Amino acid sequence: MAGFKKFIETGGLSLDEIKKNINNMVNHAVADVAETVADDLTQLAPKDVRKKVKKAVREAVKPPETERETAKAEKIPPLSDSEERLPNTIAYPHEAVPDNLSAQDEYMLEKIRKMRSLEEITRNNYIVRSCAEITMVRQGEFMADVEDSYERKVYCGVARPIYAAFSNSQLRTYFTWRTDVRRGIFPETDKPYVMLYCYELMNKIGVKSSDEAFEKLLLVFKNYENSPSFPKDKVCRWIKDFYAFNDISVPLPEDMTENALDPDILDIEHGIFKDKLEYFANNSAYDIKNSTFYSDASKPLLNGACEEVFSALAKYFGEYDLNITTLVCGKLKKDYTWEPFRDALVDRERQDGFHAVSINGAERYIVKRGEPTLVSFEHLPMRGLIGYILKDIEARLRKRLRVARKISANPSMMTNDVVNRGRLEKATGSERFEKTIDEAMTRVYDKFNIEEPEIFRRLRESTPYEEFSPKEIVIDESKLEEIRRKSDEIAEKLIISDEDIEQISNGISDDDFSEKVSQYAQYSDTAETADTADTQKNIPEPNGLGTQNTTDTPEMPALVDLGGELPDNWNAFAQSLTKTELGLLKNMLSGKADEYCRSNDIFAEPVFERINLAALDNMGDVVIENGEIIPDYADEVRIIADAFEE
Repeated sequence: MAGFKKFIETGGLSLDEIKKNINNMVNHAVADVAETVADDLTQLAPKDVRKKVKKAVREAVKPPETERETAKAEKIPPLSDSEERLPNTIAYPHEAVPDNLSAQDEYMLEKIRKMRSLEEITRNNYIVRSCAEITMVRQGEFMADVEDSYERKVYCGVARPIYAAFSNSQLRTYFTWRTDVRRGIFPETDKPYVMLYCYELMNKIGVKSSDEAFEKLLLVFKNYENSPSFPKDKVCRWIKDFYAFNDISVPLPEDMTENALDPDILDIEHGIFKDKLEYFANNSAYDIKNSTFYSDASKPLLNGACEEVFSALAKYFGEYDLNITTLVCGKLKKDYTWEPFRDALVDRERQDGFHAVSINGAERYIVKRGEPTLVSFEHLPMRGLIGYILKDIEARLRKRLRVARKISANPSMMTNDVVNRGRLEKATGSERFEKTIDEAMTRVYDKFNIEEPEIFRRLRESTPYEEFSPKEIVIDESKLEEIRRKSDEIAEKLIISDEDIEQISNGISDDDFSEKVSQYAQYSDTAETADTADTQKNIPEPNGLGTQNTTDTPEMPALVDLGGELPDNWNAFAQSLTKTELGLLKNMLSGKADEYCRSNDIFAEPVFERINLAALDNMGDVVIENGEIIPDYADEVRIIADAFEE
């Protein structure tokens, strides 16, 4: 060691020189300390030559190529009669041998004793292959033709059944049960006995062909699948594995090839989207079930909308080479949990050979990178994409039905689904994506006869939207209370309650839709056919209190700049407001509405009405209620007010 250190310190860094010195040292070292020598040598060497030292040590202790090949191909020699091993004294529970044994008893005990000695062993502690499967086959072949008629039925609770783990009584119970099964009798028994027999059949023990083993496996499965402890799913997988690893002439039973996919997924795979609202709601990032719009009354409408929209999107995504089933359900992927004959003792070298098999739409055996592989369906819907579509459908229906509290779908909901997915990002980012949904929803409106509620249409037709610039306004205190009373009466007739809205949506697809609409239309008829003389009573004489000088030019919209902070419908609403209306909104937010009206000679109620009419035109809902801004719209109104400079 000291000599090598001196050699390193003198600068001898050549690989050949290092090899030569190490070979000399290793040749004088015993094999069991070679690892220690390598570590010591590495520590002695400078950092830049450590790799060379390690490589030299590895090559010095590595056996020649021919020796390695011989070790790899080494076959464990069979035991001669003189070398017959004694049974493993630890593997199974011992039992006292009774006196007065019958000839059958003596035969079976001797047969079992010899079977126990047939273990896969090695004399040099070098295991070339896994011994458990080989031992299973050797012992099974030795007992393949044994029949027994043991009178006792001994319980067995071994977790992983092998011959060596059974006691003599358990083995005799097993062979007696197996004798009955081979004769077509399937008595009740403990799970380990059934599993051991399945191991035998999958190793083709006691049968003449793969077909015979397969048919007997099916019989075992059929007769014991309903037993309480029988692992039905596991054995079913084994049977399918056996089918894929062998040349079987008979087909798999239909109950094993039935598609394991959810019925809704099967329908979607075949382009059927009828009554799929429940599936989409359960796999969506948007919780539509907690929406106030979602109810038993609106379900038929939402179901119909989902059917129409998703059917249209299935064709649309197809243009981008995208499968709608993959997007909203999932796809076949490699099953990383699968391994052939998992948890069973099966020697794969006894199989005929693996071949590709399609079990059903949810599982297939394939060869991938030269290895047997099971691919199965992974349920992985794009919840963000589904959520966006559902919310967009609801938003459009709310707008069409003039339901209060509007919502909008934000494309950012789809961000996690489209990231690193080029085709999907391109498809959802196109204008045609929204157009496809819009066209589908138009068909929904026609299908369910969803027309604009009559009350709103008549209100807009009978009340032209005109702005007048107040010039000289004088308030008549004596008439103010009468005007307010009349306004309250009209407002009450125009209000649609939540109950009324539910009735409208509930009756959408019924025959009495027209009758429902006509009931609400009477309110607008009342407003439209009101006595002109009564209306004139609320309008003072020219130059009287509360009048506007209509001979002046009407006040034009202020056209505020929102900088793209609000959606298009809100932007359109903001651009339609005059300076007077914007000023009133701004002062309402600051609590100075009364002061603003007094200083500008403004009568608040008509301005509120004009603002609400503009809101109805653009958003389908009012923004002022009982002289206050509706809290749900306060943020949007504040953005508009902040953009207006008086």
